Amino acid sequence: MQITHGLSARRADHVLGLSRSARHYVPRPCEDGSLIEAMQAHIAANPGHGFGLLHACALKPLGWGKTRSWLGVHRPEVEFAPARQAPVA
Repeated sequence: MQITHGLSARRADHVLGLSRSARHYVPRPCEDGSLIEAMQAHIAANPGHGFGLLHACALKPLGWGKTRSWLGVHRPEVEFAPARQAPVA
């Protein structure tokens, strides 16, 4: 946009509806490997523990927060609409 139309970076961002910092945004890499390993090791040793005991016994001492731990267990995924069932004849 800047080269083809001769616009400044600020003007091109405005035309496209972007914030000025959006061009410089670099997402942080996901580093959940140690969290997942700690969860799997604790659950293998204590299969009866739910999330509360998992967090209190294994994750909190390692410095993992409750929200980050919960997201490690419940990853937000794309939800699809349920398939329509054929009517019963």
